Amino acid sequence: QTSPRKKHDCIGWRIIMNKRKEFELLLYGTTIESTCCQEIAKEKIQTLQKWLISNTPTRLYRFRPNTDYAVNALKNDEIWGSNIWELNDPYECTPFYNQNTLQKAIENELSFETILNLIKLLKEGIVPNELIRAFGSETIEHIIANLPDTIDESVLKKNCEILKQDIVAFIIKNLNEISNQFFVGILQAESQRNIACFSERNDSSLMWGHYSSGHKGFCLEYNFKSMLKPCDQSCTDIIGCNNFMLTPSIAPVVYSKTRFDATTHLFTVIQANIIEKTKTNMELYYGDTLLTSKCLLTKSSDWKYEKEWRLFSTPSLNMSESHKVIFYARPTSVYIGRRSSPEQTKVLRKICKEKNIPCYQMVQNYFGDTFKLFPVLYDDYIKDISLNNK
Repeated sequence: QTSPRKKHDCIGWRIIMNKRKEFELLLYGTTIESTCCQEIAKEKIQTLQKWLISNTPTRLYRFRPNTDYAVNALKNDEIWGSNIWELNDPYECTPFYNQNTLQKAIENELSFETILNLIKLLKEGIVPNELIRAFGSETIEHIIANLPDTIDESVLKKNCEILKQDIVAFIIKNLNEISNQFFVGILQAESQRNIACFSERNDSSLMWGHYSSGHKGFCLEYNFKSMLKPCDQSCTDIIGCNNFMLTPSIAPVVYSKTRFDATTHLFTVIQANIIEKTKTNMELYYGDTLLTSKCLLTKSSDWKYEKEWRLFSTPSLNMSESHKVIFYARPTSVYIGRRSSPEQTKVLRKICKEKNIPCYQMVQNYFGDTFKLFPVLYDDYIKDISLNNK
């Protein structure tokens, strides 16, 4: 029979995972095209913003190694972020593209029916807004002025097939270059932002072992929920916002068995190559301007035990900064690892007293049946040790 405590842990785990799944569906289900109007883009981003403000935990934890760099950051209330090249998993944040999706999109967008319906709309004076934003009013007016009075559907159908074949042939011929541009472009966009990683738990011996110098370091607790607020910057281009219009910008990681499908960006790369080769005058189309955030928040399900959240910096063109301060915040508690040296423990306790931050020692409950750790106020921990030694 399951104990009441284990039942409670299972229920809590399901709630956490359901919330994370809820965010995954919301994030992946929100697509903002570059041709989208500012009002609709803002409405979509605000939906994500409101979810994050409502569901960010009151406690998120950051494991720190036993280094002077980490201690100094604590002294200065600094939260340092790293770019993607410094993350411990070199394979994360790298998306993929689906060739079947690409083929279907070409078939659909350049089908005889799609082109015929568009021509009919233009002849009726109905011009989709996204078409104007892509080509510009002058080009659209020129196209409309040169439309024939009657449409020879057999000729149009033949031309559509020829155009599709030409584009497919172009892609096949330049596939290596296009693939390289696809990955380089996304990774460069990701590299413009630095990331600080947090967890929903501080009681995992595995996390202490991996991220806190084998329990020799410490762990910081933050209440980001109390800090979160809508971004006060009056951006002229809401469509390009990848920070969810939040200060600070923080979101949960989506754990997945597959990498993020960024085929929409492949369309952009192909279009850019065609524009360059044909000298066509049109704006680049981006199928999803949230693509960078989606790539940065997708991680292999092998890591789901971490229950990770990520704090992001604003984009910067200076990609040489592998580490930098991305936010200033005082932790609400400090937790000392089991193997922290007496010297470091003394330094940490001193900082906590000066900043009036509660300080805890992480211990193992040897009388329980789980491997979870739990915190004890450091002063109480010292008293217990003193009593036991008498």
